[in-house]
Amino acid sequence: MSRVLKKNAEFALRNAAHNSGNSGRSMTQDAIDLMALNCSHIVDLFAMYVEQTLPPKGGRGSRIQAIHVSLAFGKMYKAMRDFMDSENNTGEEEE
Repeated sequence: MSRVLKKNAEFALRNAAHNSGNSGRSMTQDAIDLMALNCSHIVDLFAMYVEQTLPPKGGRGSRIQAIHVSLAFGKMYKAMRDFMDSENNTGEEEE
């Protein structure tokens, strides 16, 4: 499994809070630890997605290029944003 450092996970949480206008939000060490673990799972999932977008080959022509990662990221990012937007829309309707 890939590892996301706890300091990177904490930075990401604090940056998200700041960008959402919640600069003073506090967080527990358990939340930071779990964020690091879950980010690691997402990194592994993304790497698997990159691999699955390529035809099964070995040898010449089987190298993963930057364009492969870029295209896979675009698709995964859009799927994540669509999910987040649908969650936000669902939450607003329930209130």
